[in-house]
Amino acid sequence: MFYQVFSPQPALREFVNNIMIFRLDMPAIGKNPTVVLPPLGEQCLYFYPLESPMSEYLDKEKMIKLSPSILVGPQVNRVKLTMPFHSYTVKVGFQPGGLYRILGIPMNEMVMDESLDSVYFLDKEIQFINEQLCELSNPTDILQLVEGFLLKKAQQLRPVLPVDKVLSLVHQKGGLMKVEDIAENACVSTRQLERLFQQRIGLQPRFLLELLVLPKLGV
Repeated sequence: MFYQVFSPQPALREFVNNIMIFRLDMPAIGKNPTVVLPPLGEQCLYFYPLESPMSEYLDKEKMIKLSPSILVGPQVNRVKLTMPFHSYTVKVGFQPGGLYRILGIPMNEMVMDESLDSVYFLDKEIQFINEQLCELSNPTDILQLVEGFLLKKAQQLRPVLPVDKVLSLVHQKGGLMKVEDIAENACVSTRQLERLFQQRIGLQPRFLLELLVLPKLGV
C-alpha cells in the first residue's frame, strides 16, 4: 500500500490545496475493502486510472459505479466506497472556491452532493490523463503529470475576490466563525455573502459552517 499527500507547487497553491496518491494491492480473496467517508466540505477532482470503486450514498440508499474521473464536493452525506482489490487513486483537493474559479460554473447549479463525471466539465483531456496515469508508478512522475494539467487550467482562473480569502480562513478555523464576521471580512452584506457562497461552494454559509464543525464533534 502507498499513501502520500503532497503540497502543490507554488504556481498552483492559489486554487489547489493538496494532491493525494493512494495505491492498494490486496489478494483477491473474500470481500472487497470498504471505507466510509463522513460529510466533507472539500471540493475534489478524483482519478481512478485502473478501476473505479462502487459508491454507496448511505443517506439515500443509492449505489453507483463511479466514472474513471469525477468531481465531488462539498459532500453533505456519508458515502461508502467499495474499492477494487487493486486500486489506484489520485485526488486533487481544491482550495475553497477553487473549482468555481476554474470552471466559472456556479456550484449551486451543479448537483455536487453526488459525483459528477469530470469529462463533461474539464474536457476530454481528462481521459488522456487517466490513460497516462495507468502507465505510471513513480509518485514524482504522477505528480508532474497532474500538475501539468492543472497549470493549463490556471491560465483560465476567475479573479480572486475578498470572499475567496475569507473562505480559506473559514476552513482554517474549522467553521468556528460567525456569519456576520465572515461577511465583514469579505466586505459584503450577509445577503451578498449567501449569494457568493452559493456561487463558489454551492452551500449557504451556515450549512458550510455546520459541515466543517461536524468532524470536531465526532459526527
